[in-house]
Amino acid sequence: AKRVGFFTLAEPPQEFDKVVCFRRGQDWSRRGSVSDVSEEVSDGTGGLRKGAEGVKVTVTTETGEDFKSWSAFLAPINDKEYSAICTTHALLSSTFCDRHPCANPAEAKPVSQEEAREALVRWLQEMEDADGESLAIAGASQAWILAEFDSHCESCLYLYTTHQKLGPRTALNTGHDYSLYYRALNNTLNVDADPNISNAMPLIRRMIYLLLYDETTGEKRLHKGGRVWKGDTQRPVPLNMHKLREA
Repeated sequence: AKRVGFFTLAEPPQEFDKVVCFRRGQDWSRRGSVSDVSEEVSDGTGGLRKGAEGVKVTVTTETGEDFKSWSAFLAPINDKEYSAICTTHALLSSTFCDRHPCANPAEAKPVSQEEAREALVRWLQEMEDADGESLAIAGASQAWILAEFDSHCESCLYLYTTHQKLGPRTALNTGHDYSLYYRALNNTLNVDADPNISNAMPLIRRMIYLLLYDETTGEKRLHKGGRVWKGDTQRPVPLNMHKLREA
């Protein structure tokens, strides 16, 4: 349980922790805040073997209702904010979805290199941070990014997959860090606000197109698939794994 991110007898949740329940039945996917924690010996109900020691947790939902669960069935709602996974409902109600010209990104009209470059210029010049404050990116940094864009094949993907510096790092929180090109673009999507989204949309659409199609032939890239490795130091929390399986 500990290895995959659930609470345990040795490491129970703390009062006020936000948790989600993964026990099949009426409490499946219920969420709330921990209001009480106590060590008990199971009588065989609630999913824990009779006679086994466990941590019984009382969880208070947003509506004020309480439910009880053994800690082994509870997990943090999300202890890694930056890697949170967007639900389908959140995507459909997002600024990104509203600004995208087509419900299916694969069916959208391809964006040219020139249109993507114009979008890149606007995005760099009018960028705002996660708090909606203007970000002043030095002219030299903008010129370097544009030079890199002009000198590489599939430049939208090249900029995103390399460590291109936009400026000094001013925030420890990854979700507020705009010092690197790829991170600034990630946070543009995560914050999901204008003008960043509207300015970057042609750039993003071209990235999507180049990931799906070979521009020289117009044919769809047929990815073989397989295991994907993500460079995190810890496993995704159970709630995010559940969202991935649903997706």
